[in-house]
Amino acid sequence: MAAISSGYTVHTGDDPRALPEFSALKEEMSKLSHPARPDVDWARVEQLCLTLFRLNGVELQSAAWYTLARAQRAGLAGIDEGLALIDGLVSHQWSQFWPQPTHVRVEIFAWLVVRLQQVLRTCVFSYIDLPLIYRTEKRLAHLSEVLQRLELKHVSKLDNLRVQFHNSARRLESLAQEKGVVSLSPASVSSIEDTTILVSAEQSQPQLMYVAQETMSSVQPQIKVVRALTSSRWKVGHGFVAGVVLCALTVTGIGWVKGMRQAPPLAQALQVTTQPLPRTLLPAQLAELRHPDNAVLLNQLQEETLAASRAQLASLDALPVLWRLSMGRSY
Repeated sequence: MAAISSGYTVHTGDDPRALPEFSALKEEMSKLSHPARPDVDWARVEQLCLTLFRLNGVELQSAAWYTLARAQRAGLAGIDEGLALIDGLVSHQWSQFWPQPTHVRVEIFAWLVVRLQQVLRTCVFSYIDLPLIYRTEKRLAHLSEVLQRLELKHVSKLDNLRVQFHNSARRLESLAQEKGVVSLSPASVSSIEDTTILVSAEQSQPQLMYVAQETMSSVQPQIKVVRALTSSRWKVGHGFVAGVVLCALTVTGIGWVKGMRQAPPLAQALQVTTQPLPRTLLPAQLAELRHPDNAVLLNQLQEETLAASRAQLASLDALPVLWRLSMGRSY
């Protein structure tokens, strides 16, 4: 999967036709209908789509092309990943994303269904694919329900794709029963909620997680694209934590050396009166601390920080009511 900066948020897409990336993407996808049938560079299609998501936002045409590219490169998992993105757009941002004409959107859906059906005919499913098939079927059912409310269910042809997934699941269930395997049920697969979270099943490449959530304010809903952690990035995280531990040990050693040279009690009391007040973290530091890569470090520091904060609050609570007034007069 294409490498992009982790943790960025993509807004709802406008008309991308003026961007060179969209022109290059359209030219690459036109190979599908070219008489000579040249090979489509699906890795390039995926990269161009991700670039458009970052520069222009997510719109239906690029999302459909991205879904097909992921289907070609990752099979069933790629289909589910792309449909999760489209489901977020249609469910939460129907009135906002490009293209606006309904008949153009219907044509994009119909084109995508035909292409995904062609991909599915080349796939050979096994019993271990059942959970993902159930999840994709549920996602298509949810998408069809949304389009049903817009009176577009039948013209979009998405239900035909859902039926194809349903039939594939039935065949796998029948084979499992013949072999005496305990079959799964659709109820065992978690349902699609208002907030759709998807982690790609590919383990050989970096993963993306799409989070589409609806806001309650007048602010435009957004689709957040977050890079999921991979094993190689975990190694980087371990190195970061090791560096923090080393720094902590160094600071502790310096403090111990300073403790050996302690000043007289009266000098210490005088120094305490000149200590600066605590400072809050800068916005950039808060954002870095909340990054998924620093989750382990945050969990390690959370309890210690909370304990220190409680101690400070307890000491303030124990002060006399007129303490501030008396301290002000003393100076």
